[in-house]
Amino acid sequence: MSVDNNTKKGQYYIVKPIALIMTIIVLFVIFYALQNYKMQAYKDAGAIDAIVDTSATISILTNSEDCIAYNPLELGVYGSIVSVEKLEEFEKKYADVEPECARNYIRGWHVEVRDLMTDDVWTFGAPDYDKKIANRVLDQRKVSSMPIAIRHSATEVNPGRIKVTTFSGDLERVAGFFDYICMAGRRSYSSFEDKRTFHIDYPILYEDGKLCMVLGKDKVCRDMYCEIFFDGIKVRGEYQISAEYRYSSDMVVVRT
Repeated sequence: MSVDNNTKKGQYYIVKPIALIMTIIVLFVIFYALQNYKMQAYKDAGAIDAIVDTSATISILTNSEDCIAYNPLELGVYGSIVSVEKLEEFEKKYADVEPECARNYIRGWHVEVRDLMTDDVWTFGAPDYDKKIANRVLDQRKVSSMPIAIRHSATEVNPGRIKVTTFSGDLERVAGFFDYICMAGRRSYSSFEDKRTFHIDYPILYEDGKLCMVLGKDKVCRDMYCEIFFDGIKVRGEYQISAEYRYSSDMVVVRT
């Protein structure tokens, strides 16, 4: 009897740590699966937001008189008729920045409008990314297009197509914050200040009137609404950035 009892006790002491190890493994697998699920859900939510923002940008551009729409209310139609005069104006004025009428302070966007009769093309908005660079620095990049009508004159309205590419990364978020500070101050006719925290992976500098992200020998730059006083960010890390619009000088002063 004592031998059997000792054997059972020995088996018990062997099984107990094995069961503990198996429990830990199972819990680890469950935790890992939950983390993957959360990450995938976050990515899916970001992708949906990008699609919605891209569609909204097209809608605003083609239906707002402040953008490129040709007075849809006066015509009494549903919209999506754009003015060739506004296309030419926007191409000159907003070659490297989004127009204020449809500015998204989180995502950048680039527009291409093509006249399907004449094959004329107009582009404006922030510069689009080279594919290799986009894969390195962007969280999201979405392309959407839709048919439109392009009004050349009272007797000439041609079929056309508008294509909008939206993209989001460190440069877009920082530039959006600076533009937001600039426009908030200008619209209130007073100084304005705010601060936000950003994670930056690549150096961001302000030079020759443009905000640029530096990737070794490559560089991506975009225009800004205001002149910026900014020493730049040269090292990867987490930064709390404070930006102040100064009404007297119409510029944004940045501190990190």
